[in-house]
Amino acid sequence: MPMTTVYAQRRAALAPPTPRRSPVGAVLAVLWGGAAAVIALWWHDTGSVVGASGWLTGAGRIAGLLCGYACAVLVGLMARVPLLEQRVGADRVTRWHTKVGRYTICLLVAHVVLILLGYAAQDGSSIVDETLTVVLDYPEMLKATAGAVILCAVGLVSARAVRRRVSHEFSYAVPQLTREALTAQSADIDTVSGATYTSEGYRQSLQSALDSASR
Repeated sequence: MPMTTVYAQRRAALAPPTPRRSPVGAVLAVLWGGAAAVIALWWHDTGSVVGASGWLTGAGRIAGLLCGYACAVLVGLMARVPLLEQRVGADRVTRWHTKVGRYTICLLVAHVVLILLGYAAQDGSSIVDETLTVVLDYPEMLKATAGAVILCAVGLVSARAVRRRVSHEFSYAVPQLTREALTAQSADIDTVSGATYTSEGYRQSLQSALDSASR
């Protein structure tokens, strides 16, 4: 066998395998495309926007729709999908989850503030009076308020600056308990291992809030 053929075979055997193309770009394109589709649906189903109240309310509804979409993305990122963890990487998926969580809280706050400002401008009332009217008189708004407060509390507890000042048991248990409560749609959730007191206090507080909202 010629020496050149032997060297060529050895070089081919030692050559590193061709790396697989990362799907990061495609995944990000799908996520941003979903957000664009949410805005497009709002645009399609919305008539003319008139006046400051209309623009404020419209912006609040867009923020609310995007917040709901971001919640769905959070669930997907938390689901430990093998394809994402293997091809994208668990560390990167965790970073995405953290970033989307921040976006979700900001969109939730923007939704609440913009909707209240828009309704107040439309009714010619103060923001305080409008808030009380929406929370106390609109159907199911007490439950929605309790859910928004819990979601913001979870986001606050998950913040790095707050985690340094609370116990590890509390910062670990609250997000997990919240996920279980959202899945069960009730306060009938299991105790987190190693966080018995936190779990019991969370269940009692959640049940009390649900009882108050249903009155």
